[in-house]
Order: sequence, then structure tokens, then C-alpha cells
Amino acid sequence: MDTRIPIESIWQMIQPMSLKNKQWLKDKLSESIEFELHVKHVKDEVATPSETYLSDKQILDGIEAGICDIKAGRTRPINDFLNELNPEK
Repeated sequence: MDTRIPIESIWQMIQPMSLKNKQWLKDKLSESIEFELHVKHVKDEVATPSETYLSDKQILDGIEAGICDIKAGRTRPINDFLNELNPEK
């Protein structure tokens, strides 16, 4: 349900409130604004799919380069690689 109230009416409702209730409302509005700004900031920073994922050509080129490295003998033992990934073990 989309209910719209003129801002002037909202102001008239706020005016008679106690200072404590106005402070509470201010804090809630601030939290809401900060959250919305954070969400907008996060959305602005999210990369587009073309920036996030490799294209099919990039994937195939990487596979081909790996096969060429294997054929040329540019390899190393798997344990060396695994130790590099997790040096604590």
C-alpha cells in the first residue's frame, strides 16, 4: 500500500512531540539515511558482470597457455604449489 502524506502534514504531527520523542525520531531518521547511503555506495562499487567474470575467450586462452606450459616442461610438483597456498601446514 503506497500512502503519501504531504511533508507539511508530517511537520505538523512532529511539532507537538516531546523533545525525547523528537530525538528518537531524529536518531531513527539518521540511521535510515546512513543505511540508504551505505546501500547506494555498495551498489555503486559493485562491478558489472563484464568486469567480474572472464569471457569464454579469456578462459580458453588460459587453458591453452597452461597446456603449452605443461608441454614445454614449465611445471612444478603439486606439493610445492599446495604448500604455497597453505604455508601453515
